[in-house]
Amino acid sequence: MEAFAVILLILVLINAMRWSRPSWSDSRAALRDRDLLAAAPSSPFRFAKRRIGGADLEDLRRAYGAFAAERDGRRLDRSPYEGPRVCYLHRAARAVLSVHGESIGWNEEYFTRLAYAVPPEWRHRIEIAPALPGELEVSQIHGLVRITTGDAAFDRHLRVEADDPRAAQTILDPGTRRALEDLRELLANGHIHLSTSSGRIVLQKRGILAEQPELSLYAALCDSIYDRICLVWQRENGIEILEDASPAPAVDPKCQVCSHAIPMGNRVQCRRCRTAHHADCWEFNGGCATFACGEKVPVKKVA
Repeated sequence: MEAFAVILLILVLINAMRWSRPSWSDSRAALRDRDLLAAAPSSPFRFAKRRIGGADLEDLRRAYGAFAAERDGRRLDRSPYEGPRVCYLHRAARAVLSVHGESIGWNEEYFTRLAYAVPPEWRHRIEIAPALPGELEVSQIHGLVRITTGDAAFDRHLRVEADDPRAAQTILDPGTRRALEDLRELLANGHIHLSTSSGRIVLQKRGILAEQPELSLYAALCDSIYDRICLVWQRENGIEILEDASPAPAVDPKCQVCSHAIPMGNRVQCRRCRTAHHADCWEFNGGCATFACGEKVPVKKVA
């Protein structure tokens, strides 16, 4: 009987040791997994890339850094997981380019935003946003009225609301309307939002512009709209801007495609940046040769 009890005890101990100690195959698998993690620098467990709105955060910071250098500005890094921003001066006004996140319902949406300091005593409130089908013809914002510009395509795409219709229509000249349409077409999402108030002037585009040439084009278009707003402000405040009365240079401008002088009879200009080209060089290049401009349609030939 005692021998039976001893045998039973030995069997119990052997069984316990089997369950408590990993098998040789389990130990070998654990060692293999450990070595794989140590040898793989791109492992998501160790070096996962930080992303914001689908864009790699480090790539964004490099693009914003290049834009800051182009504009003699300064990149302002915030927390390690927030998007970059750049502060620079445009015509002595502080401008800040940034990636802006907003919570919309359960989702987080990201926008490329450019905010400017307002001119002194700027008092107009203007809101321009994508027009929605079936929306009301009256403004839903207190103190603003819905206006049209007379440009059927522009009015179909964008809704304009302002506290002073005359000032808003003066700002929205053909050049400003074209700039807003060009901003709509960036990223092919049909979105742009302009908001002016006594505190700041903001242009915001849904989506993230992740390359430096895109940021440069976006800022150039926004700058042209801000310049038009400042021009209206100057006129309202009795500031006269004198045109340069110096004679035009006698030397013909050089083409950026072929580097030769452009005679008047064979000259076209870019609709966006006004750079002169030979007509045939424009056709050969497929559009404007100015870096990051991208315009495909020239103005009529200069006679």
